[in-house]
Amino acid sequence: MPTYLVTQALTGPQWDPGTPLEEQTDWAAHLDFVTGLAERGVMLLAGPLAGGRLILQVVEAESEDAVRAIVGADPWNDSHLRTTSVQEWILRVDHRRTSSA
Repeated sequence: MPTYLVTQALTGPQWDPGTPLEEQTDWAAHLDFVTGLAERGVMLLAGPLAGGRLILQVVEAESEDAVRAIVGADPWNDSHLRTTSVQEWILRVDHRRTSSA
């Protein structure tokens, strides 16, 4: 069974709440980074909760340290996003997975 970890991040000091996402500074670099993670199957889900200040990311990785290294390499790390927690997600229901029995 894969290990999923969920990060919680808040918008950082360079995030401008009056500017659309795609117009934030360093957007292209951040987009390239997370797209690469998604293409490799590392970043499974990501996005803000309603209200926009709290961001959740679901990552498949071996450990909390591995996830912190991954998000630490994001060009937006500590500027636009500040990770506040990383926790293992014990997934109990996943309708996407089918039993081989």
